[in-house]
Amino acid sequence: MQRSSLIAATTVIAIALVALQVWNRQRPTEPVPPPLARNLPKDVPAADREFKARVRLRFPPGSPDAAVVRELAAEGFHLEAGRGAWRSASLKRAVYPCNVIWRVRWRTNAGKVAETGAEYGLKCP
Repeated sequence: MQRSSLIAATTVIAIALVALQVWNRQRPTEPVPPPLARNLPKDVPAADREFKARVRLRFPPGSPDAAVVRELAAEGFHLEAGRGAWRSASLKRAVYPCNVIWRVRWRTNAGKVAETGAEYGLKCP
């Protein structure tokens, strides 16, 4: 009797391990950030500084407003309602237990970027 119990227990454990492997392969992975936000530092203040610098370099003053909108939309950012000459686009991704938020702001003048701003942050419960 003991041998059959050992075989049954071993079989159950083996089936559970196979099921765990299958489940791990099928579960969703952490969302990949857009190129503008990839490989930021793990430290939130450092990541915020780096994200701001990337936005300034990617959309320098004089960049066409339409190009900014097109590039951000291509990366998955959602255009938000503008406030005067300022426009913004943001992207939010759930990374349990928090939401990661990237926001790009830019001020336009005659259809060209005059100034940019950006924010990276985590919103956790």
